[in-house]
Amino acid sequence: MKQLTIKLELVKLKAVVLSRSLTLYNLDDLHLWRLAIKALYMKLPCLLIFLLTQLLAQAQVVEADRLKRLLKKADSDTSRVVLKARLAHAFLFFNSDSAMTLCEQVIAEAQKIHFPKGEVMGLNELGNALRLRGDLPKSLQLSLRALEISKANEDREGQATSMVYMGSIFLQLKEHKQALQYLHHAKRITSRINIQILAVCQIGDMYQNMDMLDSAMLFQQKAYAQLKNIPRGTLKSLVPTRLGLVYDKLGNHDEALSYYQSALKNADILGDRLNQGRI
Repeated sequence: MKQLTIKLELVKLKAVVLSRSLTLYNLDDLHLWRLAIKALYMKLPCLLIFLLTQLLAQAQVVEADRLKRLLKKADSDTSRVVLKARLAHAFLFFNSDSAMTLCEQVIAEAQKIHFPKGEVMGLNELGNALRLRGDLPKSLQLSLRALEISKANEDREGQATSMVYMGSIFLQLKEHKQALQYLHHAKRITSRINIQILAVCQIGDMYQNMDMLDSAMLFQQKAYAQLKNIPRGTLKSLVPTRLGLVYDKLGNHDEALSYYQSALKNADILGDRLNQGRI
């Protein structure tokens, strides 16, 4: 009975998120959300993934528009390359063809102006797009190329990003030993805390999927503890969600609900539809 009450409370929280979004999203989006919630509780993962992809597109369009405005004001070639790479990332979940075209432009333009950091950004984003499409061999090939270039130019942020993406690929392939090597190395070589948090969170997620819940808890708590050091962003939805999942698997449903509430609140503020749907 207690578990049922908690599940009903989660549905109520999602309803609050929906009601707050009335002025931002149309009725079709709200209908998609209702279907997504049903898919979540009926355990229909393929339908859920499709619906969440449609919902995420709305938030990503807003971010893409913001980056387009910045791109028009960019006053240097390197700034344009960096902004275009970020725009490609924003396009990933609602227009992957355009995202990949942008990535190819980033790579070509970065090579033309001899800007290896920009080339690495383009390669990493293109690899990420291909990973989301399921082309893991090509994705891995591009991430390896990005890693080689970033190493040659002592671009630690580029190296760490490549390694996190490669670790994610190996996680999907269930090659846990290799995944751990890349994820651990990524968090050691960069001072960029967002990459460190993502790497630690990915490690925790791997242990959760292996039902090694003590290890999963350790890493997700480490990731969560670091959230106070970064501004509001999607990691503040992702990490609490994954920590809540560990508590849920351990049978501590009250604690899980607390983290889900925190994640939902953050996702609501950001318009972060992907992480709203993960809960």
